[in-house]
Amino acid sequence: MKGLRIGLPSSPHQLVQIFYSANMEPVLGTDAFEPLPPGTVAVKPQSRDGDEEVDQVMIMIKQPPGTDPDRGDWIWEQRKPTTLALVSSSETSTSFRSFCSGCHSAYASTDWLAGTSLAD
Repeated sequence: MKGLRIGLPSSPHQLVQIFYSANMEPVLGTDAFEPLPPGTVAVKPQSRDGDEEVDQVMIMIKQPPGTDPDRGDWIWEQRKPTTLALVSSSETSTSFRSFCSGCHSAYASTDWLAGTSLAD
């Protein structure tokens, strides 16, 4: 994406900019695709209050099959925007894991990635 933009209507993230691993280019914009390989990454700087200042960076990292099949084998992380210091991780916080997977589970047809349909 070329800059921050309004995310999906169901998203709690407000303004987002999403970057994906290069291996995802062929599936972007499609309605469904097979699970992505381990190591696939989605990085989402966001402005949760909509003021166009990035206030957190959310990251999804695909793990090997069987790592966490109930959550699509993804790890979710929240990081500080300037230092990328870890704030929260689905590996250590059950509430953060539930928060992220609660929304992303609705996107099983796109391997738990909600924003693959957003243009540019």
